[in-house]
Order: sequence, then C-alpha cells, then structure tokens
Amino acid sequence: MKRLLPFLLCLYTLQSLAHPVAGNDHHTSMLQLLKDYWVAIPILLSLILYLIGIYRLTAKAGRPTYDSQLRTKAFLVAWIILVIALLSPVDTLGNAYFSVHMVQHELLMIISAPLFVLARPLPIWAWAVTHQWAGRIGRITSSKRFSSAWRFLTTPLFAWIIHASVLWGWHVPALFEAALHDTLVHDIQHLSFFFSALLFWWSLVNFRRGRNTTVSSLVSLFTTALHTALLGALLTFSNKVWYPTYAATVGGSLELALQDQQLGGLIMWIPGGLAYLAVALFICYRLLSMESRNQPAIKPANHGHPSNF
Repeated sequence: MKRLLPFLLCLYTLQSLAHPVAGNDHHTSMLQLLKDYWVAIPILLSLILYLIGIYRLTAKAGRPTYDSQLRTKAFLVAWIILVIALLSPVDTLGNAYFSVHMVQHELLMIISAPLFVLARPLPIWAWAVTHQWAGRIGRITSSKRFSSAWRFLTTPLFAWIIHASVLWGWHVPALFEAALHDTLVHDIQHLSFFFSALLFWWSLVNFRRGRNTTVSSLVSLFTTALHTALLGALLTFSNKVWYPTYAATVGGSLELALQDQQLGGLIMWIPGGLAYLAVALFICYRLLSMESRNQPAIKPANHGHPSNF
C-alpha cells in the first residue's frame, strides 16, 4: 500500500491543478470526493489493476514474451499521456487558450487512444480480479448479445460516424462554451473524445480481418483525415472568434483570441491530419506486402529444352 501512496498524491495534486476548488470544507464527504474526482479515480484504478494483473500473470507464466512487453510499454505510455491530457495543468490551460485545448484533444484521440487499443489491457485487468469476477465478466463479454453489439459499434462505418459526430458536435460554439463553463460538461466532452477515439481505432486494429475490412479501414482513415482537416481549416481561416470565452481570458482582445483560434486550427489540421494519413499509408504498405508474399512465383516457360542432361 505504501507504494501506491505516491500515485494517490500525484493524482490528487494534478486533479487539484486541473480543476481548482474553492473553499476548505469542500471535500467533507465521500460523495463530494467522488464527484470531484470521478475522472481521476478510474484512471488510477486502471493502473493499479494493470500492475496487479502483470504481477500475477508473470508469477504464473514466468517471464513475459517480447510481444507482451511491447503491449505493457504501450499501456504505460498511453496511461501517462491520458494523465497529462486530463489531470495536469494542460487541462487548466485548455480553458484559457484554445490552442492548448486542441493539443489536449490530439493527445487523447491520436496518441493515447490508439496506444490503449494496441496494448489490449482487458486480459491483464482480468488477472487482477478474483476468479469469480473474471468468470462473470467473461460470461457477459462472450454472450451473443454483447458480442453482436460490440461488433456493430466497432464496424468501420459506425465507429467513423460516432467519432466524426463527437468531434464536430463538440465544436459547435454553444456546446464548446458550455464545456468551458461547467466542469461536468467539460469532463464529459473529453471522455467522449477519448472513448469515441477508442472505438474508431479499435475498428481499424481488428485482429481477425479480411481484405474488404482493410479497405474499409483505409477509407475510414482517409475520410477522417479529410474532415478533421476541414474543421481545422475552418477554424484557421475564420475571421470571427468562435468561442468568446477565450477572448475574455486574453484580456478581452479579439485579435489575440483569433490568433489563438487560428493556431488551434492549424494544430488540428496539420499534425492531426498527418497522423491519420500516416496510419493509412502504413496499412497500405502492409496490405501490399501481404499481397506480394501471397502471390505465387511465375515459373519460366519451357521452350523445348531438356530439363535434365
């Protein structure tokens, strides 16, 4: 338990910086504590359960394989990025500067989410709970109803629709402004970005897929790169401040707020769009490599020469 205290202290401090709370008697009840730290507590538990699962799995199976080591590193990096995005001063600065808000979104959707998908932490978490709970979770996730719903949610088309709807919907000025002024809406906004990105990347990194699904994934990636670039371009070339709150944080200067908005649009447009395109090109490369390996070798034609001397 002593080893967990630094994590608790760290997350408590980071969450306090991310969402300053006024008053000394604010945390007098457990209900209020859960209300204030309902994002931080699951993030902390995810790490604790993962470390327990890794410990038990290693004790049972011995030294982890190279593949499992890579997945563990992917999980830890994804977890650190998630903490930086949601529980650090980056979150507070995102309320003051639109450009930092865009950096926060990119950290969640383009770095942390795909790394979590590659890490595949669910089996490790299962090792951290009792056999009884693991059995219950296994029965639920293997049920026909759950499997059908999960396959539907993670089809490239439906995952694309969810991801695009969340991204464009939250950038509607009324909803974005609501997130800047209400902590609960603010947290829901970021969690919806993160979980929609998890669905999107999971639909691309399906471990049993065929050629048709791969082509659908490529279309999903290219179109996502296009529509995120479009949104970034609209923010960059707009001559109007979309979110007036950011003008107040820079001393009421509309010019500075517009420059900050343009910078945020560029962050979404260029680094964000390039990330989707890079993954699409990688999938193309893998697809072409698989085609070349599966193509049978062409035998030379026999022009009547004897095969043996």
